[in-house]
Amino acid sequence: SIFVTPILQLLTSLAFRNIYDCTNLFENTDFSEIDLDDNSTRKDSDYGESRNIVNINRQIGLYKHEILKILPIDSNELHLKYIDIVITEACSMKCIDCSNLMQYYINPKHSDIDILFRSLDKVITTVDHIYELRVLGGEPFVNKQIYKIIDKLVSYENVDKIVIYTNATIVPKERNLSSLKNDKVFLDITDYGQLSRNLDKLIGVLELNSISYISKKPIWTDSGRILPFREKTKTELNQMFLNCCNNDVMTLLNGKIYRCPFSANGTNLGAIPYNEDDIVDLSEEKDSKTLKSELKSLYTEKDYLTACSYCNGRDYSTPKIVPAIQTKVPLPIPK
Repeated sequence: SIFVTPILQLLTSLAFRNIYDCTNLFENTDFSEIDLDDNSTRKDSDYGESRNIVNINRQIGLYKHEILKILPIDSNELHLKYIDIVITEACSMKCIDCSNLMQYYINPKHSDIDILFRSLDKVITTVDHIYELRVLGGEPFVNKQIYKIIDKLVSYENVDKIVIYTNATIVPKERNLSSLKNDKVFLDITDYGQLSRNLDKLIGVLELNSISYISKKPIWTDSGRILPFREKTKTELNQMFLNCCNNDVMTLLNGKIYRCPFSANGTNLGAIPYNEDDIVDLSEEKDSKTLKSELKSLYTEKDYLTACSYCNGRDYSTPKIVPAIQTKVPLPIPK
């Protein structure tokens, strides 16, 4: 189930829709009746995925929105599975193989909240529906204004879920904690063992305040480094992009929408050449129809990205590595 996206993209004809559209089955199944043992702790041994009821329902919702990507081409609607909302380049850890490239930032900054809010308003009023807005960094709780951002996100009526990704090093307090007490919000906690030094305390606070969460052990692949430019054929780039498990993660960073987090942060760092065909610039004045067309094109029509020539790939064949090895200094960007 981890690599549903590339499989679905291979089945591009609507004639095949009945083969893999299981939404009716999922909608009519009461998963609360399934014996999950201890549903707050059970894990998938291969992928570290939490199998509690919160995550099961989440995966079903994401699947249903993947199906929506194959609506007829003349449809005017735009449904997105998720958008990563990058609220900071700073992190409480410095992982040498971070797939969001935080290890390359020399002077990490928080996202400008005014630019962020203007950008969000444009996107939210343009698209028809978004299943998840995913708040991350870096470590999002490093940004002391996270409560303002969460309060803004939960106000959008056409967004189902707000997911906060955290490494369990910081326990939110006061206003940051209060902002999490909303039915739309849940935390996706990555358990890095000793590095997640406040994991037990964080879970205790969340349970005390009835805040939804999932917790899982990480599985990392060798996909978190910027590589020197590598000449590849269009066929190679297309296959690499098609098989990438991150190829539909729209990312909002500094007023621009990207198709994947590697492309977003690599371009932001100046390590990947700026290509306007890979980006929707929300600072530009555009009517709603034009903006929707650009977002839809970026979300559904790309064969590959400029960033693919600087990436090691991120699919089932990419070698697994030890997660969260720390570095004391930022990594140099390869020339």
